[in-house]
Amino acid sequence: MPTKDTMKLWNSVCKTDPAHTKHVAQRGGFTAIDAMYQVQNATEQFGPAGVGWGWDVTLHWPQNDTVIAEVQLWHGKKDQYVVQFGQKKLDKGNGPDEDAVKKAVTDGLTKCLSYLGFNADVFLGKFDDNKYVEAQAAAHDEGTKAYNEWAKQALVDLGNITDESGLAKWYEDHKGAVNVGLKDPKTKALAMSVKAQYATVKAEQEVSSEPQSDEGAK
Repeated sequence: MPTKDTMKLWNSVCKTDPAHTKHVAQRGGFTAIDAMYQVQNATEQFGPAGVGWGWDVTLHWPQNDTVIAEVQLWHGKKDQYVVQFGQKKLDKGNGPDEDAVKKAVTDGLTKCLSYLGFNADVFLGKFDDNKYVEAQAAAHDEGTKAYNEWAKQALVDLGNITDESGLAKWYEDHKGAVNVGLKDPKTKALAMSVKAQYATVKAEQEVSSEPQSDEGAK
């Protein structure tokens, strides 16, 4: 019997598009995730909110001018849930914060989703690494993703070309795409790989087409 992949959900939702984050200069600084982006991702995994997943909230009012939102997030079935808490001050310094309850609920919801793996890279501190953030920006950029898919297929296609005319036609059809990729930092590495693969196949074909010497033919 195959082993159940307990990390399947986590691995499918753990990486974050930096376009849906912002840096908050509080409590030493941290990365905040757009709440609607998280709702969108959860909907992609479970279905519409209220049908495939959802949450229930219990509010607590401690004697310290804050509100605590106890959020119970369920997915698939009502008895399949995660519980976390969000807490916000009722006064924002220059008057009452009318959005305090909403902020507390959002905070609790974000924490619940993080326990399922959503945007785990942020909570694991990976967004402190600029190179990681740049890589995620490239991975979530539609144009870059499309180019990367083309480049991966190009590597396969080049490996299957066995004649010089086929290689010449491939080069004529795709040299523009290679040059475009070389000019973009997000795609340069894969474009260089395609260029190197083309050079390798071309060199191999030139060697195989050279006439053998009499000694080599014996």
